[in-house]
Order: sequence, then structure tokens, then C-alpha cells
Amino acid sequence: MLIYLLTVSPWLIHNYLACHNPLGISVYLVFAGFDTAASDVMRGVETTFTFGGGLRDKFQRGLIYQASHLWEFLGLNLAALVFIPSCLHAFRNPLVFFWRWFVLAMWLGLIIGLALFGVKDAVSGNQLHLLFLPIFVLYGTAFLLVLWNRLNIEGAIFRILFLCAVFLVSAAPMILTLIVGEPGRIQWPPYVPPFISVLNNWYQPQELISSDMPWAVAWYANRRCLLIPETVHAFDEISDFNTLGSPIVGLYLTPISGSQKFTSLLKGPYKEWAPVIMRTVILNDFLLKSFTALPIDGECVLYADSARWARKSTR
Repeated sequence: MLIYLLTVSPWLIHNYLACHNPLGISVYLVFAGFDTAASDVMRGVETTFTFGGGLRDKFQRGLIYQASHLWEFLGLNLAALVFIPSCLHAFRNPLVFFWRWFVLAMWLGLIIGLALFGVKDAVSGNQLHLLFLPIFVLYGTAFLLVLWNRLNIEGAIFRILFLCAVFLVSAAPMILTLIVGEPGRIQWPPYVPPFISVLNNWYQPQELISSDMPWAVAWYANRRCLLIPETVHAFDEISDFNTLGSPIVGLYLTPISGSQKFTSLLKGPYKEWAPVIMRTVILNDFLLKSFTALPIDGECVLYADSARWARKSTR
């Protein structure tokens, strides 16, 4: 426990200095709905707790979701999945035998934690099952070898062929992806750094922008950027009352919000922003009166207080 606290203490201190709460948004995330992401919690100006049945339903659905996607969470690795039946085997080495229960206890604690905090897919930030993959593979492979030895098949060549078969089956998903998988650009969508960095030329350091991926704007454009609030009303209030020291003079939207299906957009976390994302909003009724489509293929859009892109291009 001491080692764990020393490891996470820098983040606890940072959270306390940032929002006077060392746990950050984690408390709110526990009581959020099953389909609520951390970004949705951060977008809410006023966060409400859901006690009782809501929390119980989230916990049950979280356990079921992890059970149904367990092989995917373990990297589609056959040997890692065999760790579960290996817990029924009495290994002769006492250290191996008892250490297995410590690993199992830590893994069950992880499952409970992820059921409360949520895990969306195999590559999400909370997907910590992969941390157990190496030791699961060791136990699973050891158990498979025990089963092989029980068959009493003589000959080293057959043992080698069996191990090769286990490795090939475990590596099959990766091999198939490399051979027949569709190649893609890692950064797009939604990241194309050169097209994000133009905001550095269009805005001054003291000005405030909002976006569905403010981390990229802050990194590539070096400009202050607010995660798009949950509602347009909150967006207007933050700007009108200079809550963050200055009005919002830009709204940069990317495929993070724009690539959703139509029904998901109308009912999902960006439902308040559907007209803005689909570019059907009446600009006279919106805080920012100008907009321009940005590369690639116009999938990104910038709303601004004025046509800053035109002003800069004429200089």
C-alpha cells in the first residue's frame, strides 16, 4: 500500500492543487451511469449523483460487460485465458501455488473497480486487464504443459509442436491483422497536427477556445482551450461572465463529435450541440457568428467570433 501511495501521490497532489480534491473526478465517475464516459462527466457544469438502483445497475452491467469481453481485454490471447482454469490446479512449487491466489485477488479487485469506474473497450484508458497479461500467460502456459504431460506422449518433437501450436493460436489475431487488416493512419481521425497548429496563428495566448479535444489544441496550437460544455447554455454563461478570465472566441469541432451516427448524435452526450456539429445552426442565434470548414475533407470545423482565417490570409 505504501509503494502504491508513493506512486500515485504526484497525481493526488496535482488534483488537489487543480480542484481541491485529490481524487479528481473519480468520485463523480463512480456514481455516473454505465454509458457515461469520463469526458462526459468533465463536460458537466453541475454533476448529480445517482444512488441506490442506478449504482447497482451500473455495477451489474459492468461485471457482465467485462465477462463477455474478457478474451478481448486479455489481448485475444489463448494462454492468458487459460489462467482461470489453472487456478484449480495444485502446482507443486509452493511459491507458484500461493502467488496465484495473490494474483487472483488483485485481478478480482480490478474487476470490481472497473465495474464501478467503467471500461468501454480494449483500448480505453481504464482497460487495466492488460497489466495482468504477462503473468496470466505464464500460468496459462504452465497449465497447458501440465495437461500435455498428462497425455504421456513421448518425443521432444511433439512437445515442441504443441508449444508452437499454442503460440500460433495466441498470436493468430495479431498475425491476421498484419496480413489482411486494413491499413490506417494512426493520427487521423481526429489528429492532424499541422491543421490544429493553425489556431496558434489565428488566436492570441490570452484568448480562450473551446473544443471536443482541448488537449490537442493546447498541445499542438499552444492555446488555452476548454472542453466543450454539456449544454449550449453553459457555454454561453462561461463566455458571457468571463468565468475563465476571458470570453470564448472560438469553437473547434473534430470527428470526435462529428463522426457519430445521426441517431447517436441526437440522443448521445452531444445532443445539445447537434445543430452546431451538423452545421445547421442559425449563426445569428449562436454566440460565434463565423465558421469555416477545415481539412481533412472538411471534417473539422471552426466557429469563431469573426473570420480570423480571412484576416490572417490577407496580411
